[in-house]
Amino acid sequence: VTIHRKGTTDRISSRTGKTTEVTGGDAGLTVGGTGDALAGLIAGLIAQGMEHATACETASRTIKRAGEALAAMQGACRTEDVIRLIPRLLKDNAGPDKPPFKRGTLIACPPCHAIPSLPLPAF
Repeated sequence: VTIHRKGTTDRISSRTGKTTEVTGGDAGLTVGGTGDALAGLIAGLIAQGMEHATACETASRTIKRAGEALAAMQGACRTEDVIRLIPRLLKDNAGPDKPPFKRGTLIACPPCHAIPSLPLPAF
């Protein structure tokens, strides 16, 4: 059993007893639906074969990074905007030479097309 407690600091406890904390995000992530987006992303990663605790951590970091980027770009988060950023964030941080969420640059994508590039915080 893996337990993911969502909050200002997400806490993920794996079946081995290891607990990981993921900080970051933005208060805008408290809007309705972002928890559903998080749960759906976790389920999708697990369905593709990712270990449960890793899926929880990856999803948590992705959603929190999306919230931070959206807050910086448009001052507010809407769940649909968070969801739109998920593929880009996962793609930009994929690959054997990139640990999840290495410091990088988010290339703006709709609906954030007004800002060409935004530095992302390190995790």
